[in-house]
Amino acid sequence: MTRNMKKFQNLLVVLLAVAMLYVVSGTDVFAGCQLNVYVKNTGKESLNVKNGILFGDDSSVKIKLGTWRNFITGGWLDDGYEFGLDSGQKKGDGFRADFNCGAKRRYKVRYTCQEGKYRGSLFTDYYPSPTGWTDKQSVTVNLGRCK
Repeated sequence: MTRNMKKFQNLLVVLLAVAMLYVVSGTDVFAGCQLNVYVKNTGKESLNVKNGILFGDDSSVKIKLGTWRNFITGGWLDDGYEFGLDSGQKKGDGFRADFNCGAKRRYKVRYTCQEGKYRGSLFTDYYPSPTGWTDKQSVTVNLGRCK
């Protein structure tokens, strides 16, 4: 069996499982959810957060078994491609998620250091971790590598 065929079968199983949950539970598992997403600069130098224009390559969120969705497409701080944070500064906004509030999610934030030893370096930090998942509706991603 080809790799693409196996991926298609896995996707089909997931879609059927979600459809069954919908039928059995009588609730709308596809209903959206308003999340609160914050970023905090816990490093010593200023940084610029990449707010997400490129598909899944900048700051984004994904549901378990899903694909990355850029923050900006959910209305999160949609006033620009990137924004700055000084050391200790925190900024956040509401994000309109596509799936229900109980969905497991992972958040990633991409940023560049604007000062110090790592000036110009691009980093990615995750919440709750690079491999973990959360169903919290309000999260803060700490960005601490600009030193």
